[in-house]
Amino acid sequence: MDCWSDMKNNRVQPVLRMIVWEDCSNAHVTFENPTSDSEKPLAYIIENDLMLSSFFKRISSSSNVTFKSETTVKSVKLADSLSDLVTVHFGDSSTVTAKLLIAADGSNSRIRSAMGVRTLQWNYDQKSIVANLKLIYSNPEDSCTAWQRFIRTGPLAVLPLSSDQASLSWSSDDQFASKLMDMSETEFVDSLNRALCDQSSQNVVTNSTLDLMDTFFENVCNVKNRLSAIVPPTVVGVEKRFAIPLSLVQPAHYVDHRVALIGDSAHRIHPLAGQGVNLGYADVEELANVIESAMMAGCDIGSMLHLREYETRRQREVIPIAFGCDALNKLYKYKFSPIVLARSLGVNFIEKSPFLKRTFTNIVSRPKISI
Repeated sequence: MDCWSDMKNNRVQPVLRMIVWEDCSNAHVTFENPTSDSEKPLAYIIENDLMLSSFFKRISSSSNVTFKSETTVKSVKLADSLSDLVTVHFGDSSTVTAKLLIAADGSNSRIRSAMGVRTLQWNYDQKSIVANLKLIYSNPEDSCTAWQRFIRTGPLAVLPLSSDQASLSWSSDDQFASKLMDMSETEFVDSLNRALCDQSSQNVVTNSTLDLMDTFFENVCNVKNRLSAIVPPTVVGVEKRFAIPLSLVQPAHYVDHRVALIGDSAHRIHPLAGQGVNLGYADVEELANVIESAMMAGCDIGSMLHLREYETRRQREVIPIAFGCDALNKLYKYKFSPIVLARSLGVNFIEKSPFLKRTFTNIVSRPKISI
């Protein structure tokens, strides 16, 4: 669609590094491009409104696309076999029949329900507080850094939008999320700064062990990157806050005769890794490739033969990430000293190991898709 050419000249923020740390120890890991090439950042942060306007601009100018707005889907009749077509009835009394229906109707997908597919799902009993922030950085170069801290109430992420703006995602249990939503702007900013900087939960035994680990790597392995203090940005303002309930949704199948699920209709994961939207766009790219292959081979684009290829390829990526995020969310809920020690040693080992850092960096900055 060549939307990137529209976006890159607007509010697009490159992320050159990501710092992940927690409140119970000094352990942290920094992900960055090993080549220090500013032309190849880990990721880009793009405002949702900018992406939607760019997509709409391209769709509106495409002669082979019919765009319907200001109407609702009244009902959908799915195909029982390849000999049938999908029929969609709209609220304005219009009807569309198609060889393939692509469902992108969210985590409570009506299309997925109509498919009758078995779905594994549970609520996290958490909400993510999202908002735009006004920041002050102690180091101007930090304006291209993404920050993620695991704290007692849940994971907290600050993603850069510009030299002094950032996007917040603060996951916490429902009760604390309600308190955060009821706070005044000043109270919320103070609570957020405490959450980013508070050291009161530090585990002395764990930190002493990490110091010994640093000494071992310096003396035996000649690795000099001793743990240093993390200095996150200072929050000075916050815009309107929103609370989003969190859940995991993973259907057994993404496809059926003449229907394919993409985005949150196909999978919903915990936002701690910030991969939800990336997985959705990767769905679009993979499904487009499968449809193109079917057309080039002269086959029906709604055939399960080709749609199964899309399902298999996407589940190979989505399922490990979904349950990996779920496991991390559970792991960092524990403040029991042996667990804090074990996870801190693991994080510190990743920080010391070039191979492991490169592996996780590749996961964080998954191959870029074409938009």
